[in-house]
Amino acid sequence: MENELKAYREHIDTMGLVMLCFYAFQVCFGAADFAYAHFWLERILAKEANEVRQDIYHFTHILRLITVFEMNDSTLLCSTIISTYRFLYTQKANYQLDKLILAFLRQLTNTKNEKQLTVMFTQFLKDLEQLKQDSFERKVFAYFDFVAWTKSKINGESFATSIAKAKTN
Repeated sequence: MENELKAYREHIDTMGLVMLCFYAFQVCFGAADFAYAHFWLERILAKEANEVRQDIYHFTHILRLITVFEMNDSTLLCSTIISTYRFLYTQKANYQLDKLILAFLRQLTNTKNEKQLTVMFTQFLKDLEQLKQDSFERKVFAYFDFVAWTKSKINGESFATSIAKAKTN
């Protein structure tokens, strides 16, 4: 993908390039290539904020946190938690998801073990399920299946398995 983007760069406008990066993230994340998914998100964030659709820029910050969590890199995770929290805290909350993530990140400081983290994810899942009932809030799930990802953390399974289960239900 990278070689093709280089070859056709002058034929793609900035927004087109950003959207291709976002789609590449989705493909890589779904294939469990989290480092490469992270690479594509970083490409989006390397652009000036005014060059990127604000919804994509906003969700890129959130998805970077999820991707780093999947990469299981504790050093990078700590700095990403801080930067994501800072970003969400300083932005006007467009969606209830922002508030849920901020609350989740605040609770992380008191989390001492995997069992407590699972309890937090279980509550987060309940909150997400409520969001899906609201026609405006439901829009956030067009960017990423936050419910399937959260279920994968609770059940200790891959994101792809969680997605497949959701499609059969």
